[in-house]
Amino acid sequence: MQWACRAAQDAAAATGNVETMFATWGEQLIRDEGGAITGIYVHDADDAYTKINCKSVVVTTGDYGNNMEMRRYYIPWAGEFVSFYGNSDAAGTICNTGDGHLMCMWAGAKMELGPHAPMTHHMGGALGVDGYLQLNMEGKRFMNEDVPGQNIADQLSRQPLAESAEDREAGVKSWQIFDAKWPEQIKDMPDGHGYVNHYIPADQVDQYPTVLAGFGLGYTTDQMVEEAVTIKADTIDDLISQMGLPADVAKAEIERYNELCHAGLDEDFGKMSKRMFPVENPPFYACKFASAGMLVLCGGIDCDLDMHALDTEDKVIPGLYVAGNTMGRRFLVEYPVVVAGISLGTAMSFGRLAGKNAAQGI
Repeated sequence: MQWACRAAQDAAAATGNVETMFATWGEQLIRDEGGAITGIYVHDADDAYTKINCKSVVVTTGDYGNNMEMRRYYIPWAGEFVSFYGNSDAAGTICNTGDGHLMCMWAGAKMELGPHAPMTHHMGGALGVDGYLQLNMEGKRFMNEDVPGQNIADQLSRQPLAESAEDREAGVKSWQIFDAKWPEQIKDMPDGHGYVNHYIPADQVDQYPTVLAGFGLGYTTDQMVEEAVTIKADTIDDLISQMGLPADVAKAEIERYNELCHAGLDEDFGKMSKRMFPVENPPFYACKFASAGMLVLCGGIDCDLDMHALDTEDKVIPGLYVAGNTMGRRFLVEYPVVVAGISLGTAMSFGRLAGKNAAQGI
C-alpha cells in the first residue's frame, strides 16, 4: 500500500503542477452562495490558518473508527470492537476520527443511512481461527466453527458473558479446544486471514526465518503453539477444570462432539466432515477467544457513481467528492472478508475516479 501511495505521489510531483502539504489539518469546507464547494480552511502544527481557494475538493480522510461519539451514534452495537489502528498524526493525536465526514456534513452532505459495516477480524488463538471445537462460557458448543474470523466475531457477540470478573472485563466469550494431533490436522484448514495451516517440525525451523517472523502467515511450530495456548492438560477433566466451565455440561459437549467426529457427520451444526477432529489424544489444549478487533468502520458520506457527495435531498454538491473510507454506498451491515483486496482496491479505484472527475469538473 505504501509503495503505491509513494508512486502516485512521485508521479504527481513529476508533473510540476502539484503541491503536497504534510502536517496540515482540514478545518472547514467553503461553500459559495450557490452551494458549491470552492475551497477549504486548513491549519498547520502552529495553528496558523490558510484559506485554499479551488474548483473542487476531494475528501479521503479515512474512517471514524476511533471517534467514540460517532460510533455510539451511528453503530452502537459495535461498541465491543477495539480499533486495531491507533496511528497518530503529526501532532500526536489519534487518527481515523471522522474529521472528513464531519467537514462534509457541516457543508451540507449527508451520512449514508446504514447500518454501517464494521470490518472486524478475530485472529483466534494459538491456531488462529482454525475450525476446532469451541465451547462458550456455559460449556456449550454454539456454532459451526468452520467460519472466518469476522463470522466468529458475529457468533461471539451473541454468547453469554463469563462468570469470572477478569474474563468478563477482558471480553472472553469462548474456548477453542484441540488435542495433540493438531500438527497433522491443520493442513485441512482453510487458507485465509487468521488461519494456521502449515506445520514446521523443529528440525526445519531454520529454513523458514522470514515467514516465522511475519504476522498471520499461517505457519506455526510446536514451540509457537506451546507458548500461545492458554491452557494445557493431560486429561479432559483437568482441562475443563482449568477453563472454569461447568464440568458436567462441558464434558457432555466434548463427548457429543467426539461422537459426531467419529460418525463423520455434524448433525448439530453442519461442519464439514474433513474438519471434524475428535478431542481425545492427550495432551489437550484450550485458547481463550475474546472480542474481535476492528480495522475500519465502513460508513460514509452518501455519493453518486461519479463520487459527488450528496446533500440531504440527494442532490449533488458541486465541487465536493469523496473516496476511500470517507465514501458511503460500499457495504452495509458487514464487510465482506471473502473478497481479497476489496478495501484497498476500492480506495485506489474510487480515489482515482474522484481525482479525475474533480480535475475535469465532472
